[in-house]
Amino acid sequence: MNGINIIEDWKQSTPISVLIDQGRVNGGLVVTTDLIDEITVSEGVAFIEVVRTGNTFLVDFHNTTPVVFSSVVFPQKVWIEINTANVVDGSANNIDGSAIGEIKIGATYPVSGFWIPLASVDA
Repeated sequence: MNGINIIEDWKQSTPISVLIDQGRVNGGLVVTTDLIDEITVSEGVAFIEVVRTGNTFLVDFHNTTPVVFSSVVFPQKVWIEINTANVVDGSANNIDGSAIGEIKIGATYPVSGFWIPLASVDA
């Protein structure tokens, strides 16, 4: 792959595994790179497990347009993160559920919070 390795770190969704894991990609959300300094995540859907006041439930995350990260320095991790503040207090959330989560990149995955891995991209 011309020196760039992309390892998908997520597991394809199945009805039982969604219920016993921190979340799953249900379709799409494919991570690609231009082999220079750009990472793109395609449209797709995932379920992410969250907890509020002792109750566990799944957030249905939809990415409706490609997300492009430019000027990337490899290696990078790519993940979906649900904003903890939006889970704890949903009163400020958009009525349609938009903007509760986002796709992020960084040198390492988060150590806490509500998130699922998508890919590790290494030069």
